[in-house]
Amino acid sequence: MVSGLIIGRKNSDLTIKDAKVSSRHAEVIEENGRFLIRDLGSRNKIYHEQQLLDQLELTEGTEFLLGDTRFQITKNAEEDSPKHTALNFLKKLDREIQNKPQDAYALPYKIMLHVLQGPEKGQKIAIGYGPRRIGSLAADIEFKECAVNHLDLLLYAKDGLVFIQTKSTNKVYVNGKAAKTDNLIEDKTELRFENTTLLFEIVE
Repeated sequence: MVSGLIIGRKNSDLTIKDAKVSSRHAEVIEENGRFLIRDLGSRNKIYHEQQLLDQLELTEGTEFLLGDTRFQITKNAEEDSPKHTALNFLKKLDREIQNKPQDAYALPYKIMLHVLQGPEKGQKIAIGYGPRRIGSLAADIEFKECAVNHLDLLLYAKDGLVFIQTKSTNKVYVNGKAAKTDNLIEDKTELRFENTTLLFEIVE
């Protein structure tokens, strides 16, 4: 389980297409062996049993709302621990919300994406699962300059490593060189397009 996953409407680990959900609405964390969902200062908070909460423990059977989107923690027969239950909840959550037949999976290590330059300068985005689309307004991690230049990147894992895939090899640069179609992401890898520079930090 990667602690510190962000749930929100955009630029989050788990993206929810819900107008009542804030851009970065809540964070799932592990604390003293328990899993909690913690509000990040959103307008509508976490709604549970007719109360607006700043924090809620996630256990089997827990139900809550973020905006108009309802969530429930369920346990399959093969799951033998609350940790396993919470992990599968997070892995399945995105594809259930999006209603797409895609398999979410935990990355081999957690990545912190730092925006060094560009319109989103200063943002930090924790990435704990894949695949992730980075780019235009249809992506789950959005950058304005990607939308303007019709750039779409795919972050994915293969054989225990993480890669960025792009078809726009003439517009994207990795560590100062023109990008390949598939580019290995290592600690401190820099990726640049137009005036936006991203730094990938491996944190665990």
